[in-house]
Amino acid sequence: MRGISLCTAAGALTDEETVQWGAVPMSVYLEYLQAAGGLCRVGLCVFMMVGGALLMVLSNVWLSNWADKRVQTTTGISLCVFAALGAAHVVVSVLSYLNVSEGTVTAARHFHEQLLRSILDAPMKFFDMTPTGRLLNRLTKSIYGIDEALPSALLSYVTTLITCLLTLSVISVVFPSFLLVVIPLLFYYASVQNFYVPTSRQLQRIETVSRSPVISHFQETLEGTETIRAYREEARFFAVSAARLDANSKIYYMSIAANRWLAVRLELVGAAVVCSSALFAVLGRGIITGGLGGLAVSYALSVTQQLNWLVRMASDRETAIVSVERVRDYSEGIDAERLEPTVGVPPSTAAGQPVFAATAATAAAAGAERSLVSWREKLPEGWPLEGAVEVRDLCVRYRPDLPLVLKGISFCIRSGERVGLVGRTGAGKSSLLVSLLRLVEPCGGSILIDGVDIQTVGLRFLRSRFAIIPQDPVLFEGSLRFNVDAQGEHSDEEIWQALEGAHLASAVRAMAERHWRRRSSSVSSVSRGSTEGIAWNGSQGEQGLEAAMLPAAEEPEETAAAAAIDVALSQPEELNPLDLMVEEGGRNFSLGQRQLICLARALLRRSRILLLDEATAVVDPRTDRLIQETIRKDFRECTVITIAHRIDTIVNYDRVLVLSEGRVEEFDSPRVLYNKKDSFFRSLCLQARVQPDRA
Repeated sequence: MRGISLCTAAGALTDEETVQWGAVPMSVYLEYLQAAGGLCRVGLCVFMMVGGALLMVLSNVWLSNWADKRVQTTTGISLCVFAALGAAHVVVSVLSYLNVSEGTVTAARHFHEQLLRSILDAPMKFFDMTPTGRLLNRLTKSIYGIDEALPSALLSYVTTLITCLLTLSVISVVFPSFLLVVIPLLFYYASVQNFYVPTSRQLQRIETVSRSPVISHFQETLEGTETIRAYREEARFFAVSAARLDANSKIYYMSIAANRWLAVRLELVGAAVVCSSALFAVLGRGIITGGLGGLAVSYALSVTQQLNWLVRMASDRETAIVSVERVRDYSEGIDAERLEPTVGVPPSTAAGQPVFAATAATAAAAGAERSLVSWREKLPEGWPLEGAVEVRDLCVRYRPDLPLVLKGISFCIRSGERVGLVGRTGAGKSSLLVSLLRLVEPCGGSILIDGVDIQTVGLRFLRSRFAIIPQDPVLFEGSLRFNVDAQGEHSDEEIWQALEGAHLASAVRAMAERHWRRRSSSVSSVSRGSTEGIAWNGSQGEQGLEAAMLPAAEEPEETAAAAAIDVALSQPEELNPLDLMVEEGGRNFSLGQRQLICLARALLRRSRILLLDEATAVVDPRTDRLIQETIRKDFRECTVITIAHRIDTIVNYDRVLVLSEGRVEEFDSPRVLYNKKDSFFRSLCLQARVQPDRA
């Protein structure tokens, strides 16, 4: 098997999806079977399937002999034997299917967890280069293939193969001359299968890859609907969507056409099998009994469908196993973020290589006896205590084939300083912040916080030491309490203090009051078909309360009224406003309120270092003033690093760091920089018509 990338240009913004060619390696099958329970479970399943098929054949043979009166027993005994064989067949089949079901569910869970863990542990560059539609395709279509298509195809293939072999054996025992016909037909079947299966498998691979652009475009169109309409670009997006759908549909049509090609050939061969069996039954009328002849002909009629089904299931098996291949690609092909430091390994300064590259070899070289968790013992209690940041010759690139975005920069930020980062687009401001969080690993130099190299600190622990307010506020569906304190580490009193500090407490209480009034109004007017709805999440997740009134057309008035009254009666006497539900993405909050919730989150964390990535770039001036006021009052003992969009937000900071093309251009107090006539910072201040105090 070989993989071919559709296009992977150096420095491309995204990696094109790779299409595999050739047969699926046996290792993929073995990995799936191992995940399903190993050879013991697989062997037991096959044994039960063979046993069930044999019991079915034996029951048919017994019935045939009974019809020919070749069984010298009473009718009652014959009936009991036939019933016992049938019951045994049912029991063995049920046990077999239960065993198969348990194994396939185990395998599906294993591959889903592997894929999900691999994606969650992937570095940021993976998400920068991978379209969302491609991820959704793997997490939906590929996982569906493992959940449903592959178990069904494998089970059908094995059972059909066993049934075909037993059926042909019965016909050959009854009509030995039938072997002269069946052997050439089996070779023909094999040749048809060998021609069709690779074609079908490759068409499935190409169709799966061609679906990703359709999903990506659909999602991007939904997210940008307002912008598309504002610029009147609907026609262009319709055209792109149609082109991508056409490309996907062409492959699907070819797959259907190949399926029809197979059907014609299999039906012709099946007709030959039936004709041969009937001919042998007529020619041997004086040699075999009517019961055995009828059994052989009935088996010949069924074997036609079975052989057709066998070839189709062989194709479906090859097609479905592609899902495992694609999931395995991501499970094993994505480099995970290095969560634990690699102790004792010197940093690499090779171009494009991250410092302390996280490989199994380097981890082994470090020695398990030195324990990768020893870094916790070396850190001072409560690190970082001061919040001093020192950057030494830091070099960063996002991928090995891309140029450096930070080119050996060095500077020091003292404990408790407020430092603003300014510079033109692409100067390296955001790159410096993501380097502090190790979203991108440096390819040279180091960053020290309170004298500790951040490369020697566990990744999750390091990120937990920062508080960050991003430009685009991130909120999750759930209660307000969960969005402010996701770990559940703080009391309600502490959360309210954070909301007060973020100037959001009164707004939250007002929203809760409005929701309560609206809900009360909904309950009182439900008999008139009110559709108003309120959602609450019970305190600490113990009492969930969701009231959503359905329209009268969807639910009878009596039922809706009873449900609303039940909700009202079950409601706690006092609803905690912290249990107010936040919709997905925070849609029920304004943009400024979302940013203030992020500020409350940072206040609650009480980190020594606060990072702001153009946090006020998209909010109104009032929210900007509130955020700046809170930063001055509540973060006065913290080190604050701010990427500034509005120059007036940092004009009175302690110092300003000016970056230009990945290098430090200026670094001094705003007043000193403003007084330099050729200063870049001065030009920004003049454009914004602001100046530092006492300039």
